[in-house]
Amino acid sequence: METLPKGRLGVNLVHGQQKVSRVVMKEAFNAGWRVGDVILSVNGRKVTSNAATQKAVRSAVKRNYYHGGRVKFEVRRWGVPDGSRSMLQFTTNGRRDHLVPMLDIAKGILQDFHIVLFMEGTLKKPKNRLTRQVIKELDDRGMPFKAVDCTDEKINPGIRNVTEQLAGEKVLPQLFIDGAHVAGGRALQDLSTESTAATPESTEAEAKRWLFAHMLVSWFAFVCSAALVVVLFWWSAR
Repeated sequence: METLPKGRLGVNLVHGQQKVSRVVMKEAFNAGWRVGDVILSVNGRKVTSNAATQKAVRSAVKRNYYHGGRVKFEVRRWGVPDGSRSMLQFTTNGRRDHLVPMLDIAKGILQDFHIVLFMEGTLKKPKNRLTRQVIKELDDRGMPFKAVDCTDEKINPGIRNVTEQLAGEKVLPQLFIDGAHVAGGRALQDLSTESTAATPESTEAEAKRWLFAHMLVSWFAFVCSAALVVVLFWWSAR
């Protein structure tokens, strides 16, 4: 658990609400705060305004300063359910919602979501064939995931360099599951090829090829047998 300096929350609240409008400190982001969180209570004490929230936080920090312990917040978090398939954006219309390094934001995203795909383009318009293959593979397997467009510097400034730091290579796409780097680039293509090797379509095609080869061998054996009969008949007639 992160410790915030001087008892500060490290976030800005929307005027007149208990809603987080911006995360301004790295420690706050690492502690779990996200833009859009609505604070409902502080250490079990319900709050209904920004003033009440600030007062409750000061009281909790002061109490914990003397007695130790943590300040517990109950929040309501709006957003796309974790089980959906959608794009993630690190800014709102180009406005930075987090005043923390992009690397820390990306690490937080990998903790928040089960599967994250860093890619070129969007889910509707992927910019390369391999990305389309990976998206199709995840969809075919029924695996919901979040995707990040690494080519849009306005929406996700600096994310391409961050992805390279996390994955250890420049090529896209890069796939992460449960926060761990699974594969990227050529390795993803190999995985996609292996996973499609046993599809019904490929199995049917393989069966047709085997049947054709079997028929060819049978025909060749028949021709050889017929030729042998002719030779034997000719030899016996001499």
